[in-house]
Amino acid sequence: AALATVPAAAPAALASAAAAAAAEARAQLAPNTRALLYLNNETFRDPGGGTASFVRRVLELGVPLVMVHEKDPDAGGAPFHTLFQQTPEDLVRQKRLFDDLAIDLHAAPAHRTVSLRLAMRALGAKPARRRRLAPLRWGWLAARWWLGWRGAQEASLSEASTSGSRSGKKAKLDCGRNTPAERV
Repeated sequence: AALATVPAAAPAALASAAAAAAAEARAQLAPNTRALLYLNNETFRDPGGGTASFVRRVLELGVPLVMVHEKDPDAGGAPFHTLFQQTPEDLVRQKRLFDDLAIDLHAAPAHRTVSLRLAMRALGAKPARRRRLAPLRWGWLAARWWLGWRGAQEASLSEASTSGSRSGKKAKLDCGRNTPAERV
């Protein structure tokens, strides 16, 4: 008799209350919040299903989920079909966990670096501004050339002033602009 008094709209009211609670929880998150799911051969084998409940909650809140798939067997990597089999059915079928591609985390150091950068970018990291070394390098070379030229100019000036004072003639400064006929 008690069941007969429950209105038919009760499941809809519970669903809307759950949606309102999820919207409130989502509003408390930072706008750039993302979740990382590291996929290896132990991801969904935890006792109590803590990882699966975490993933369910993240998907309910609408937080972007970045999945990184370990490929190195020494670090617990497994083929993707193994991970697919270990994942709870509701995450695969209803929540459609694997609709988005996972970033492969390769074993080779050069590939691993690229994989980690891709994961960081997916998590919201911005690439560092690259400093342009060419102008600095050319600036240094130009400064060295200028100092070398100025040093040669000063040496030429000191030679001209000492030789000119002995001979009594006024020496012209040779900076490479004068022709041999104009030089004293």
